[in-house]
Amino acid sequence: MEGAVDTRAHTRQSVGQAPGIFAITGSEEKPAASLQHTVTMPRNGDDDEKPVKVMVCILSFIFGSLPVAMTVVGILDYDLCPGHTRLAIYMIVQGATSVVIPILVSSWCCCKCISGDFIVAICVIIGLFNIAWAIVGSVWLANSYCKRTLLHTHAVGFSVPMWILFCVVYCLARYCRKNDCKN
Repeated sequence: MEGAVDTRAHTRQSVGQAPGIFAITGSEEKPAASLQHTVTMPRNGDDDEKPVKVMVCILSFIFGSLPVAMTVVGILDYDLCPGHTRLAIYMIVQGATSVVIPILVSSWCCCKCISGDFIVAICVIIGLFNIAWAIVGSVWLANSYCKRTLLHTHAVGFSVPMWILFCVVYCLARYCRKNDCKN
């Protein structure tokens, strides 16, 4: 059997960590070609939207803190005009309902985790209620018996920025809706 080729399989056993992968070819071991895995994430144009997303999140935080402050001040100032709590109720309700809109708009524009149609429906319902409630609150402000109290000053001081908030949120919602329909 001098010229015979040994056809037995050659294996390599290792205990612990193996230094490499070996392929068995014929009668000798040869190192297998090194395998490299690369993962390439698909680009979906997210880089162009980052500044807009950051801006929407910052504006949502700013304009979301206004309704929270309005609610807190309405609660704290509730007893400043005894017998006439309408201004405090106006501030509490307006703030509590208005905080929902910036949260919805930022989640819609930043993470697309909520459908655009749902956002539009909820924002329209809350927006219409808030506009009607702001009109009622403005009438209550004009006819208030407590014009020289801190409650009245706070109510006026929060009403003007809330009207600005309505306009900004409306513009952001139209912008995000336009971009949502393109995707």
